[in-house]
Amino acid sequence: MKKMKNLAAILVVACLSLFHVSCENGNSSEEELMNAISAKGKNKAKASSNFTFDGECLKSTTNLIAGQNMVVGTVDVVEDGTNYNITYNVNIGWCLTETHLDVEESPADFPMTNSGNPKNGQFEYSSTHACASSFTYVVPKSEGTYIAAHAVVSCEPFTLESIAESLPEEVNACTTAKGLNANNAYFDITLNDSNLKGDYIAWCVDADKSLNADECFDADVYSSYEELPQGEFEFPENFDLVNWIMNQNIIGSPSPSGGIYTFGDVQQAIWGLVDSRIEPSCTFCGPWATSKAQEIIDLAKLNGEGFVPECGQVFAIVLIPQNNRQSLVIPYTLPCNECEETAWGQGCDFPGNNWSMYFQYGN
Repeated sequence: MKKMKNLAAILVVACLSLFHVSCENGNSSEEELMNAISAKGKNKAKASSNFTFDGECLKSTTNLIAGQNMVVGTVDVVEDGTNYNITYNVNIGWCLTETHLDVEESPADFPMTNSGNPKNGQFEYSSTHACASSFTYVVPKSEGTYIAAHAVVSCEPFTLESIAESLPEEVNACTTAKGLNANNAYFDITLNDSNLKGDYIAWCVDADKSLNADECFDADVYSSYEELPQGEFEFPENFDLVNWIMNQNIIGSPSPSGGIYTFGDVQQAIWGLVDSRIEPSCTFCGPWATSKAQEIIDLAKLNGEGFVPECGQVFAIVLIPQNNRQSLVIPYTLPCNECEETAWGQGCDFPGNNWSMYFQYGN
């Protein structure tokens, strides 16, 4: 049975006379619940009418930007009846320690200093977190369409266990290219939700099943270092070798037998390690040679046993489609530096002199 991942679920909001309370499903504490008490009804400072707000910035999903230029996750807005579910998702290697959210009918209604900088400490919704990878506020749609989403994020040293815990249970994915049409890999793929949302390359790890380009599916998500479903792969113990291969920049490097290694040689080597065989009938692998694939296998067995990626290297994440299609691995780059940063949902600039932002919900 797939083990539970430590991801926050959709919050339940309890109406307590004059207050909104939001809580984190999972590792919530009484302190977190109290910190999430709404500040609705408090007086809000207004920016001078001399300040103007540029653009409309219509978004239903926007990047969560830390330190002015780092994309550390997303802020996603989903309508649910009379409410918005507004979810902060952060990428692997980052976590949420604080969130502050305000939703208004007009940008001028955000709590601000006279100079036009937001007072995120006076935002209506606020909570602290014990290093959460996801957090959701439920907000009545009647409050408006303009959203200011602030967070404090931390990037901390990670372990194989913490990476596994940071992964979503499942993800929706679409392949966008295959074989020679892909970017030096077997597939190009887009993950459409969760803290893995984005574009990746992907490698096939099950030659017995098929998957086409431009095909969408839901997939269960696993760390390549955790226990995988029994019988899904012939040699799951070799995923450390796959991780080693993915970190060696093999494609384009010279082979001792002549020529250079291609993505087809790498794909065949991955099949040879995990699926126990090279697939001679592969019509999407482009130019490749059995000798070169075997060279890569031999190098991985010689140098990759027990390999664990470090920060700055890529980590193999396993996707197992729920519709019995071909299983894949995607490389995910692990962040390096320890830090704490302030972050904003990307959009239009506040009129003050800092880099804080807001956006308007829309499609």
